[in-house]
Amino acid sequence: MQRFFVTLLIIISMIFITVYFYSVPVIKKKVFEIERNSSAIALNSVFSLANKMYADTKKYRSQALESHKKRLRTVVDLADSFFDSAVAEARRNGLSEKQARQVAFEQLRSFKYGDNDYIWIADQHGILLSHPDPRYQGKDTATLHSQEGDSEVRAVIDLALRQGEGFYQYKWNRLDSEKPLDKVSFVKNFPDKGFVIGSGVYLDDLDADIEQIRNEALIELREGIRDIKIASTGYLFVFDASTNMLIHPNSNIAGKNFLKLTNPVTGNSIAEDLIQVADTGKELYYKWDRPDDPGNYSYEKLSLVRYLPGFDWYICSSVYVDELRSSAELLTERIITIAVIALFVALLLMLLFSQWITQPIKRLADTAVRVSEGELSAKSGIRRDDEVGLLAYTFDTMVERLRDSIKNLDSKVEQRTHALAEKNQQLIIASESMASAKEALAQSEQRQRQILDALPAQIAYLDTCLNILFVNRVFAETYHQDKASMINKPLQQAIGETCFNHIQWQLQSALRGQQTAGEYTEPLQQRQVICKRTLIPCFNPDNKVNGILILTFDITSEKDAERQLNEAQRMNAVGQMAGGLAHDFKGIRI
Repeated sequence: MQRFFVTLLIIISMIFITVYFYSVPVIKKKVFEIERNSSAIALNSVFSLANKMYADTKKYRSQALESHKKRLRTVVDLADSFFDSAVAEARRNGLSEKQARQVAFEQLRSFKYGDNDYIWIADQHGILLSHPDPRYQGKDTATLHSQEGDSEVRAVIDLALRQGEGFYQYKWNRLDSEKPLDKVSFVKNFPDKGFVIGSGVYLDDLDADIEQIRNEALIELREGIRDIKIASTGYLFVFDASTNMLIHPNSNIAGKNFLKLTNPVTGNSIAEDLIQVADTGKELYYKWDRPDDPGNYSYEKLSLVRYLPGFDWYICSSVYVDELRSSAELLTERIITIAVIALFVALLLMLLFSQWITQPIKRLADTAVRVSEGELSAKSGIRRDDEVGLLAYTFDTMVERLRDSIKNLDSKVEQRTHALAEKNQQLIIASESMASAKEALAQSEQRQRQILDALPAQIAYLDTCLNILFVNRVFAETYHQDKASMINKPLQQAIGETCFNHIQWQLQSALRGQQTAGEYTEPLQQRQVICKRTLIPCFNPDNKVNGILILTFDITSEKDAERQLNEAQRMNAVGQMAGGLAHDFKGIRI
């Protein structure tokens, strides 16, 4: 029992040591990777949120611009309607057409809407007929040049004259400013009136709205990032392409430019190092201080960086390496503690189990020794309601059956020997009968081959691939070959290309299950012989073609007899005709 206990103790200890050295390092590595991946997951979640904010901003800009375009189209149409009504009103007051148009142009100069937006009108030569700014009223747009020296307004007017109407983007200053700004205008040509009407919106108005939305998104993102923790004290932060720190939990850095902060590991600007690893999938390794140990830049950190081009932001994660390892270390300590407790409990259970198991097993082993020495009446005497008891009961029962089996074994062996002798005799008789049948079958087949060779006909049997399986002597002699050499040879090779082409149609019909017959002539011993070839398809039990039988007969004699019979019949007919004519001539003389 002591040896059994020591063996179990060694086995369990070895299992524990093996599991520890092979599993714990892997577990530590996996836990470290899980903690490390949590940093990437948090970063990607915030990046997705910021990207969605940018998508919403971009969608808003597109929708706002489209709304402004619809309003510009409406404004131009209203200006056209107003012009018509103003001209009509002036004409009713006794003004000429030219004077009435001038009154309408002056009234439209004071027409304002939105953020000091206005309407302008130019004739087909590019002269501004109506413009709220006195500097441009009556001016030729060809003389109005941008800072690049281009006459952009004149180009827009020319496009509208050619295209009829459209939206055009160019640079133009506000009424109260000299600075050119991006502007989108809707310009429509009215050829019956001889001018174009245009009105536009400055894109900086849209950009101001977008900037407001961007700031609101930044505030919302700051609120979302504030509660995110990676490991114990890890965090996320955001800076823009100008290295301005937009979001950071450290108030000493947030809102400031950190380009001059140095990475102690590389000696470079930490902002530049972060930008270089953006979206590469690689982590930036650097050293930094801790909140509880400021100024001591000796603590290892890892940072992942994602770049959001829409907002021109860099979103980063930052976590201390020792915090990533702390979870793995804690898990390792717990595994060791649990393993030690489990080992102690296992040893205690092994001691109890060995006492419970080894005693009945030893008793059963002694009984087995007695049985092996020939004492078939020996029994273990163990009565228990567990597996050991079942084993002892089974062993005792087996010994009893063994004893009975030995008594009956001799008689059964004798009976089986007699039965085997009878079966062996029957097998010998059956073998001799089979050999006789096989010999008779071979003789029958030989007689059939001799009969087929003796027939005055060409006989061949093909498989469905048109390979020869059997030919008789006449067939082989016709093609001047040996019977054995033609077996398994393709028919086309055996009879030649010309003859094969003559019977190609019959072969195809036979493969489709149709029997065909045809006559042909061929030279034989300096004379022409007439032959009749019949192709008969053979079928398997499934009624599918599995072979073709070729029968060829020389029918030259039959054809000669038929020809002689026909000649005799013609001569008989001629004689009868001659007799009739003689009788007729005789009657005429009389």
